[in-house]
Amino acid sequence: MENEKKGAAEWLAEKGTYIYLLAMLLFFALYHTNKMFNVVNDKWVIFQFFTFLYLCSILPAMGKGIGGLFRKKTALKLPGPDMVFAVVLALAVVLSTVLSGEGRRIFFTMPTDRSISGLCFIGCIVIFFAVRRYGVYDSFVLWAWMIGSGIIYLYGILCSCGINFMHIQDGVEVRYYFISPLGGCNINATYVCLLLPVIMVMYMVCRERFSQIIYGVYICMGFLFSIFIKTESSAIAMMFGLLLMGYFALERPAWFERYMHVLAMYLGAKGAICILLHFFSDKLYPFDGINLLLLDPRLIIGEAAVWILIYAVQHRADDLVRRLLYGARKYLLGVAVAAALCLAVGVVAANVTEVSEGSFLSRLQITDSLFNARGFIWRKTAGILGSESLVRKLFGNGLGALFSLVYSGPEREALLAQMGGAAFYDPHNEYLQALVDMGILGFVGYFGLIFTTLAKALRRWRENELQVAVILTIGIYLVQALVNAYSIMHLPLLFIFLGLANGAMAKKEEAPQKE
Repeated sequence: MENEKKGAAEWLAEKGTYIYLLAMLLFFALYHTNKMFNVVNDKWVIFQFFTFLYLCSILPAMGKGIGGLFRKKTALKLPGPDMVFAVVLALAVVLSTVLSGEGRRIFFTMPTDRSISGLCFIGCIVIFFAVRRYGVYDSFVLWAWMIGSGIIYLYGILCSCGINFMHIQDGVEVRYYFISPLGGCNINATYVCLLLPVIMVMYMVCRERFSQIIYGVYICMGFLFSIFIKTESSAIAMMFGLLLMGYFALERPAWFERYMHVLAMYLGAKGAICILLHFFSDKLYPFDGINLLLLDPRLIIGEAAVWILIYAVQHRADDLVRRLLYGARKYLLGVAVAAALCLAVGVVAANVTEVSEGSFLSRLQITDSLFNARGFIWRKTAGILGSESLVRKLFGNGLGALFSLVYSGPEREALLAQMGGAAFYDPHNEYLQALVDMGILGFVGYFGLIFTTLAKALRRWRENELQVAVILTIGIYLVQALVNAYSIMHLPLLFIFLGLANGAMAKKEEAPQKE
């Protein structure tokens, strides 16, 4: 009776969305046809295949909805801000593609390695609207979420330990870099920053013991994976995420208790890797940079001692630690935000004005070697953006345009030699990438969609626990976006998440419960 009342078109759209979510969460990241080769093309093909079938299932509902607009003379409802920005983003993709002069290539093929075609980008936006309208967030979706990403974590952990799991690294010259069906470390870093935070929050707010155990196992694997992939972006993003999660954990005693468990899992993951490095150093791939610092045994012992002290005081002094921090958290947040703003202003000032050598601001200058030579491409990208025409500034150069902008001139050989023969296909920064690809219009649409989703969650998180997961996921994602790029490898999953965040996850509102 319920299906008849809804209508066959709506029922088909809802079931099609459900199947699509399960398929994408389970199989999209795992799909590869020839070991580590052609992983980008594999993701491109499987996304188009799944999305085409899904769109066929929702076409009747779309047609019925459009027809209803003409039959009924009722006033149209104003769309939400997220929907407006999604439309702006779609318009920016189309305009940047048309104005690029290579519209057919950019729209129908992958412009460069690790990029995304215009057709797939438009597909992601359509998926956002569809999942927002018909998406479901339940235990089956969560299981698909954990199983699909959990297998990726397993690949990364085993491959980082020198085990060529399922022979996926056969034929790969630099094995420590290619560790899962997603390919390189940077893509894996973006993936774990997008998938892990949701389950961290689910563990914190869950009231069922069995579910907490499952979530806990998954979180431990995620932390191991985020460290084993050896990227500074995932290390920094996870530390930021743990601090941000702590702010919300102070809201309730039970949340703070489980937050302490999550911190213990993080310390346990670091401790386990330290032990493996001590006994099997010849098997594990080496660590460097921030990750090597985080794995210093002295640091881990110090962190563990602080954790034990806080945990003991919290339990013996009747919730004392949480109550003290709860009273001061707004002030701590204000200090953190002010410090972040000062740092941002300082970085801008240090790189756009003349600063004396040896001064404090000189330490904030972006150099070519910063973050594994990302500083070089950031500086180059900023120079390109500054010298472009007004039309290019507004509408961009087309998806994946940076490679040709940087390496098509007479300096090509010198630039390649400067980087040891390696070329940058993107700016390794989503903010710069959006400006180069889609201009100011695309930047506003892309980040407007993300930030309006974040703003909605910030307004509702006390009434809806799931909004904490939205806040944490977007917060961590925006941090890693400073040093990574968007691509076909993860962008469909981001838009699925944004659709759920503005749809099914936003509808599950419930009154806060005392614990």
